[in-house]
Amino acid sequence: MSIGCQLMQKAILFARRNGARGIALETSHRNLTVQALYESLGFQRDENYYHYYLTV
Repeated sequence: MSIGCQLMQKAILFARRNGARGIALETSHRNLTVQALYESLGFQRDENYYHYYLTV
């Protein structure tokens, strides 16, 4: 099991134990490795929203 997977599992457990309603994650559309990790942990890709950033 990768360190990334272990860290994500700890974060999910922490969130559940502390009453979080959900976890939101963002990654580059090119980062297929982490997308596969998120999906393997049960995360679902949100196709309805775009995120915008402005560097000032």
